[in-house]
Amino acid sequence: MADKQSMQMIKIYNLDNFIKEVSSDYVIVDEPDDKLLELQAKGYCVMAELKHLQGLNDEEVAEAICKEEAVTQYEHVCIDADELPQAYFRRIWCKHIGVPVLIAETERLVIRESVEEDAEAFLELYQDEACGTYLEMPPVELCGDREADIAEYRRYIAQYQAGQYAFYEYGMWSVVEKASGRCIGRAGLELQGEKLCLGYAILPKYRGKGYATESCLAVLDYCKECDYAEEVFVNISTENIASKKVYEKVSAKGMF
Repeated sequence: MADKQSMQMIKIYNLDNFIKEVSSDYVIVDEPDDKLLELQAKGYCVMAELKHLQGLNDEEVAEAICKEEAVTQYEHVCIDADELPQAYFRRIWCKHIGVPVLIAETERLVIRESVEEDAEAFLELYQDEACGTYLEMPPVELCGDREADIAEYRRYIAQYQAGQYAFYEYGMWSVVEKASGRCIGRAGLELQGEKLCLGYAILPKYRGKGYATESCLAVLDYCKECDYAEEVFVNISTENIASKKVYEKVSAKGMF
């Protein structure tokens, strides 16, 4: 699934400029009209752009949208598409075609939303002594039976998708090695109190390759692009030498 996402191009077009047939690989943005609704009805991912509401405050915008009943027919609405980060369009497009949202892609890794197929990797990851020592464990009830425990992690991931991703649009994401296509860990952002914190965990056999640093740098780039926070924090145990080294490498991003 990650390969499919990474090959797509997310583009914004105005319907008035169309020369060729519209592609389903695009997020189509235009003023709300019958043409846009027709494309949405055909299964295209569309967004109604309400430029005439520019300059209004949030309360005025909400009031204006309530009066424009036709606007509620659109799956996505914005005031000015040019002000939205490209990551936003990538997110709604991935949701539209039913694949996990692609967060970032590096030379060796894909970082995406977790899917139930990652459950086996999660079981292996959190059985590792280092993860159990330094990370908050997911709320799962394990019984020691491998198949039952994998099923428990599948349930956890499904709940995480429906809760964390759907509500906050960020969280801990899966790290996938391109060469093998395997989920090798997690990296992402977690709210701890009022602070947004960077976190990661890599499977033991994939450590020592720079994957932790590579994934954390990509997460920080995504955080900047989406303007989630001006500052990101880290909580590192004094005994966690490996994480201290990762922090030293990523701190140049200037978000700590």
